Amino acid sequence: MHLKSVAIAAALLAAFVLAAPLAHAQDAAAPPPPACVTDPPAAGAARVVSGSGQQRSAPFALDGGAYRVTWTSEKPSTTLSFMQLQPADESSILRMQVILNGAGTPDPATGQTYVYNVKPGSYYLDVRLPAGWSVTLTPITP
Repeated sequence: MHLKSVAIAAALLAAFVLAAPLAHAQDAAAPPPPACVTDPPAAGAARVVSGSGQQRSAPFALDGGAYRVTWTSEKPSTTLSFMQLQPADESSILRMQVILNGAGTPDPATGQTYVYNVKPGSYYLDVRLPAGWSVTLTPITP
């Protein structure tokens, strides 16, 4: 009986060892999820970032200062919707800036706000919206 248990355990181990590389190869061949698009702007021009649903955008550079932020969504936002500008180069939530908080949004499909004291660096958008969305960050020059 003991010899039979060892043989079963060895067969299971061999199957796992042989199947693990195959599973990894299948993961590598799978297409990546739809990515956010960031259009690189000319110096001082607006930055446009777009995506769909809940996702984080690819990192993009901001020169710092103040920005007018306008956003649109293909479907109205919900009370669980949010949009945040997050620093990509550090973990401090103190630099996070809220662009959209779904609760109490007057027009749930478009909006505008301002973000101030943005430090130069790399940022990304953390978004939860029910459909496609687009965000434009336009530098404000005094």
